[in-house]
Amino acid sequence: MGRPNRYNNDLLSRMRKWRYTPVAISLSLIIAACSTTPISIRTATPVPVERIYAPSLVAKSDSPTTKARVSFSRDSAFYRFGCSNDVYVNNRKVFAIHQNEYIQLSLDPGSYYFRLGTGGGLCPSITIAHNVSLKSGAREIYRIVLPTNGAWRMARAN
Repeated sequence: MGRPNRYNNDLLSRMRKWRYTPVAISLSLIIAACSTTPISIRTATPVPVERIYAPSLVAKSDSPTTKARVSFSRDSAFYRFGCSNDVYVNNRKVFAIHQNEYIQLSLDPGSYYFRLGTGGGLCPSITIAHNVSLKSGAREIYRIVLPTNGAWRMARAN
């Protein structure tokens, strides 16, 4: 039949070598889109008033120093950017937070149960909880993050 065409063999070997490149690029983009970017309170937007369900718990500039201050911020991300996270304090819905937002609460010293709930629309239904004991004048900071595994977390930042 004749000798094999050397040009065709070279082309085939080059095609085999690069066949996984589109898959690798796609996976890299998906992983980058799923991760969150930490935000700073200085650059974040306050949670709008219409998503605050217990305004009496929100810290004001003249809040007594005998109270504890607890801050919550939600990182920004491309993936699941439309999900809303509801935060409960002792099973009372206090606010709903979106990406790149923050809020600061002023709470009396004592034991608290913070719960993060998400769900609705395309968002998975997830509940995460933390028990905390706050002392007079305490400062707590929590970040709401979405790691690359897609499971929401409420991580203590201080």
